[in-house]
Amino acid sequence: SPDSNLGRRDMLLPLASAALAPWLGWNTEGRAESDADAAATPGGKDGGSKEDAESRVEIVLLHDNDQHFHYNHADAFRRAVRHVRETRRNVVHLNGGDIVVRHPQRWADSESLEYYERMASFVIDEMNQTGYDAMVLGNHEIDYREDITLRQLRRAQFPILGANVVSETPRFFTPDKNQRFETAEGLAINVLGLSTGSAEGVTVRDRRETLREHLHLREECDLFVLLTHIGYRADRQIADEFPEVDLIVGGHSHTLLPDAESSNGVGIAQAGGFPHVLGGQLYPERPAQLGVVQIVFESRKPVLKHGRVFAVDSENDAKVRTEIDTWLDRSLTKIASTDTAGSASASRPLLV
Repeated sequence: SPDSNLGRRDMLLPLASAALAPWLGWNTEGRAESDADAAATPGGKDGGSKEDAESRVEIVLLHDNDQHFHYNHADAFRRAVRHVRETRRNVVHLNGGDIVVRHPQRWADSESLEYYERMASFVIDEMNQTGYDAMVLGNHEIDYREDITLRQLRRAQFPILGANVVSETPRFFTPDKNQRFETAEGLAINVLGLSTGSAEGVTVRDRRETLREHLHLREECDLFVLLTHIGYRADRQIADEFPEVDLIVGGHSHTLLPDAESSNGVGIAQAGGFPHVLGGQLYPERPAQLGVVQIVFESRKPVLKHGRVFAVDSENDAKVRTEIDTWLDRSLTKIASTDTAGSASASRPLLV
């Protein structure tokens, strides 16, 4: 339906968003063509054997959540995101929902729909400029305000997910269920969205039942990711019940996990988010939190999966870019040194 066709939904979304595609040379199949990118293929520069380097694939998932009308230190945040896109081969940027604030008493101009629309438009504009690859609906989006929420979400230049969300009102929409990405080397990533919330004319189905219905996605990809807005505790419950999932990138509970966790072998990452308080106070000086998850495959098998959250502000963004590089490269060096020692890293996966 037209309402479900928000953003780029009529084609396989490349790993770089449309705004960044000219820099990285993505073709219509989402494969990188840049010589510089090819030279930066993980493994080749880190001392492993040529065979290991050729079979080694690094995937980097960037993530954030719960903006609630904040988009702090936007230029510095974008520089960090673009730096990762320019220096790593396969990058996907995900948002964990709640970009708006649904409570009028928590707007700076209480009861003013004009304020709500202006702030929603602001966040969508910033996200479009940054170039996200997918977002999951949060409960603050699901609890729509007249037709304003739908109008602003339609402006998003990225897919909006929510496999368990069904709309029967013209004031909202039924989002996409999942988004598929493909790396430059041919590995497939399936991202399934799961939400929580309620609103007139919108049904949010049981998340477990919905996930069971979509477990076939696990068999159709190399990396199965849940992009959720259900909260940290629910994320852990899902991980304990569904070991088929590789990684959960979450939101809703505003949980800051400085280092990604693991439960039942499933990685769990969440980047904190921003508060929404009575009177609509914003916190413009608060650093933006950028989550970075690194997954490394060798011969199509995962040998490393971990994550960290980096605080970005206008004073430290150059330092943070260096810190992200160092953190990512250190793990690749560790894998390579394990190879050099004569022990196949695939037999000793370094999991979160």
